[in-house]
Amino acid sequence: MRSSDTNITGDCNGSRAAIPHMQKKAGVIFKFASVARTQWLGRFTHTASNTRYADLTATLAKELGKHNIRVVAIATTMIETPGNSRSNHK
Repeated sequence: MRSSDTNITGDCNGSRAAIPHMQKKAGVIFKFASVARTQWLGRFTHTASNTRYADLTATLAKELGKHNIRVVAIATTMIETPGNSRSNHK
């Protein structure tokens, strides 16, 4: 699950680097997520990675709220292209 490790590790490292600076004042950690965890069937590792990413976002939001740090994500959708048209998604 290399993509999962990359997504989560990169997100954790970026958040850890930003949090100390934001705790002095306030701030927003803005993330780009994906609807793949609910709409892109047949891609287990990608779906699992996006689910972990969404859970991490929610956890960070709960933990950092007391420091006036908001954690938000916008979830993009998949656009059908010839390269992904064979995927089994809804």
